[in-house]
Amino acid sequence: MRYGTMTKSATSKKQRQVSGPARRASTIKPRARSRTPRTVLAITCIAGVAVVGLGGLRVFQWLRPAPPVVLPAHPDQIEPQVAKLVQQYAERVWAAPRSAEAHATLGLVYEANKMWYEAEACFGRALQLEPGQCLPAHHRAIMLRSLGEFDAALQAWRTLVQRHPEFAPAHVRIGNALLEAGAPAEAAAAFQRAVDLLPDAAEPFVGLAEARLKQGDYSGAISAGETATRLAPRYRMAHYVLGTAYRAVRRSEAAERELTLGSPALDQPLADEWTARLNELAANLSDQIGSAMDFVDAGQPDVGIRLLERALATRPGEVQIMSNLGTAYMMSGQVEKARDVLLRAEKSNNQAFATYINLAACHLELKRYSEALRYADRAIELAPTMGQAHLVRGRIL
Repeated sequence: MRYGTMTKSATSKKQRQVSGPARRASTIKPRARSRTPRTVLAITCIAGVAVVGLGGLRVFQWLRPAPPVVLPAHPDQIEPQVAKLVQQYAERVWAAPRSAEAHATLGLVYEANKMWYEAEACFGRALQLEPGQCLPAHHRAIMLRSLGEFDAALQAWRTLVQRHPEFAPAHVRIGNALLEAGAPAEAAAAFQRAVDLLPDAAEPFVGLAEARLKQGDYSGAISAGETATRLAPRYRMAHYVLGTAYRAVRRSEAAERELTLGSPALDQPLADEWTARLNELAANLSDQIGSAMDFVDAGQPDVGIRLLERALATRPGEVQIMSNLGTAYMMSGQVEKARDVLLRAEKSNNQAFATYINLAACHLELKRYSEALRYADRAIELAPTMGQAHLVRGRIL
């Protein structure tokens, strides 16, 4: 059960994926373009011709104009903090226009701040400079999928796994896309490849269980679901899929238990090497908290805790982060740590009702009933119409 009222964005995860950030006036300043003297260019061309026999293809590729910096289509509609971050990383591309890494990192800035078109273009620039890179290709496919380009995204992932068959996150994404397309047999094959690559990760097993369910292979679904719940006992989607499989074979008691553990069922894609970096590059605080709490809601509080702790390190004393971090600690069974961080949140701001709801739930868990009741009463005093405050008070009594 999730404790307290979180101060993450009220927008649903699905909505956050298809909508951009709130729009406010800001300015992105393009850098003046330098001009190469014709004589220097001519000398460079002659040098390029001279070394054709030593790998001229690379020389001619270098002589091509560097891909331009991707700037927002509507810079005046971007939040100021996002504009500042874009400016910072665009400067790095201007300084090194042939750096695939610089273009890709700017792409991550756009992706982290829900600017899908710009992100896809940046990852495309990175691949133009260094074709065949794994992570830029993967995130370009993710952006295509976010933009509704289903077929293009699926083809991009398939091309990626041909070049990098060892990259499990792409196999999982292919499996999810094929499930959506109504091709469970092909999806099961993709998930099985991910399972073979990462036998200790729960996410591929959850996907495999879903595919087996849609194939009517209930014993296969149960086997994969049981493995997933063993690998990640707090991963809610794993419990939900397993409960669905149990229900299909009329194991009612086991199904009810697993479905309860899996509610609400939220899926979480398999992380890659850029996942944590994405959260750090989210300029909007609510996006940072929302991303971390998505992991908590999906039953992976340890991942959410790491992201929230990093966010708190950059914004010490931020009550919203501390309140949600307290919830994440409770979800992972670290109740004393939850109490400590929530008391710090109260000290920073004694008017935040969510902090008091979480403090009440925390002290209830610790069986410190008088303190729990005091915090619940304070929450009701601050937000008398908030149902969750009354609910936690009722649990105490």
